[in-house]
Amino acid sequence: MASEQAVFVIDGYERRREVCVLATTRPSTIGGRDADIDVGAGEIVATVIPGWRLEPRHGGAQELRHGQRVQLGPCQAQFLRTADLARELDAQRYLETILDPLTGTFTRRFVNTQARRIRPPAALLAIDLDRLKHTNDRYGHLIGDRVLQETAARIRAHVRWPELVARIGGEEFLVVLPASLERAVERAEAIRRAMTAPFELDDLRITSTISIGIAILADSFGDALQRADDNLVAAKTQGRDRVVAS
Repeated sequence: MASEQAVFVIDGYERRREVCVLATTRPSTIGGRDADIDVGAGEIVATVIPGWRLEPRHGGAQELRHGQRVQLGPCQAQFLRTADLARELDAQRYLETILDPLTGTFTRRFVNTQARRIRPPAALLAIDLDRLKHTNDRYGHLIGDRVLQETAARIRAHVRWPELVARIGGEEFLVVLPASLERAVERAEAIRRAMTAPFELDDLRITSTISIGIAILADSFGDALQRADDNLVAAKTQGRDRVVAS
């Protein structure tokens, strides 16, 4: 194993050769052959850990297979050999271009690549989280980010493949449905009602609403998106927490 370069991918970061770069979602200790690393939650560290073999608690070194996942305390690592690393990293980079890292929804870039493939009948729902700035100002951006994540989760609960949900702006989402205008309004109202329950974040109860603008795709995706945005602006102007369609 020492003659081969190898990689640990730990919580999305990489360990190559004898340099370990990792991040954890909670405080933890990662053990190597000759060193332990104490890592704080969300902290990124770089250090040298000699060797590529793990010493299990029951004794004896364990040679790792390509793709094998190993539990290191609260962290899960995946062992990759260099021969397959380029393919793995290319796939990871591709996912980073199409998936929003905060919400896990698709990105605007991905929507743009798919626009020419979307054909009528289709409805575009432009969804905006109301008064997110007020939430950020009162509770901080970390709480605001969690509100965005929870909002995305509630929207995604009402979307099924091949329907599409994407984050196309700071607090704006887009849902594309193969639906008539009447059916799209029904779906939009269901999404809007799903936001009425408060977000339970630590010891906070935060109430938020969304506004939705709907347009039917007739010819140009860009034109339909502009009309959905215009209807979203109308929903905001009329008092928020409502659906406006045309």
